[in-house]
Amino acid sequence: MEEVKREHSVQHLPVVDDDEIVGILTTTNLAH
Repeated sequence: MEEVKREHSVQHLPVVDDDEIVGILTTTNLAH
């Protein structure tokens, strides 16, 4: 179970990171 979760986490991490980075960049640009 843990191994499967880790694999799914690794696959989802890039997508989540991209969304978070875009959101942070957009928020930062709007703030500044």
